[in-house]
Parts: sequence; C-alpha cells; structure tokens
Amino acid sequence: MLKMSVEAVGVDIESGTPIILLKNEDRTGLLPIAVGIPEARAIIIAIQGTEPPRPISYDLLQRMLEGMRVALDRVIVNKLKDRVFYAQLKLYRGEDSFTVDSRPSDAIAVALRTGSPIYCSEEVAARAFVEEPRDEEREREKFREFLDDLHPEDFRDFDEG
Repeated sequence: MLKMSVEAVGVDIESGTPIILLKNEDRTGLLPIAVGIPEARAIIIAIQGTEPPRPISYDLLQRMLEGMRVALDRVIVNKLKDRVFYAQLKLYRGEDSFTVDSRPSDAIAVALRTGSPIYCSEEVAARAFVEEPRDEEREREKFREFLDDLHPEDFRDFDEG
C-alpha cells in the first residue's frame, strides 16, 4: 500500500475534465484521477480550508461520522477496472471496523475534511502511475516554455553594446 497526498487539482487540456493528481509519499509517481466538477470543487474547498456558507454533502458526512462516533481510518484507491477507479473508506467505531465502497473523489473529499490518510493499492499503482519527470526533464520543459513565450519584440530594447 502506498501513502498518497493530493498534489494538485487541475483540468485535462484535451477533454476539459477535472483531474486530481495524487502523489505517493516517496514522490516517484503521480496517480491522475478524472472527477466531476462538483467533486473537484469540494476537494479544492477542503484543501483551501474554506468554510462554505452552508455545509456541502461532504461536510454533512463528516459531521454525521463525528456524531455517530465513527472514525475514518483511511481511504484506499483499491481498484482500476475499464479505466474507472474505485475506492474504499475504512471506518471504525469502537472495536468494530467496516469498509464502505466509494468513488475516489468522494473518498478523497471526506479524507481531506477528516485529516485521514489516503492510500493506493500496489496493483492500481502498477497499472496507473505516471512517472514524475526528473529534475533534468523539468528544467528542459521550463526552458521550452520560456522559448515558446519568447517573441522578437522582447528584444527591441536590447542594447548591443
């Protein structure tokens, strides 16, 4: 099992689909998960620590768990089937434990609100991890971006002296 954290929430340029990027603890890979717009918003709200004027569903769920004295021990992205990710909530109440199936986006939104850890199974990681670019590759990418943004008029005031 790999411990993960939310690295970023963004949008896939080609499809316009919101994407959550989970990064494993040793920072060797990223797990991109496509989510819906409301779920992406809920995750961003949790990351920013913003308190909406009225509780959204994930806040309600967090409060219900607290009220019933149920603890979210961890979230696990445990399955990938037909390009769809699946997750589980591992819950405890006293000595009893139970598992609830969930969409990863919902599980992550609740985990962020409860401060619970997020994990990814080794099987899912082996199938879906995207290797994070090494520093050298990142530097080349930054340089390409710099060149792409360079225009002849940027040199107009250049002193040849």
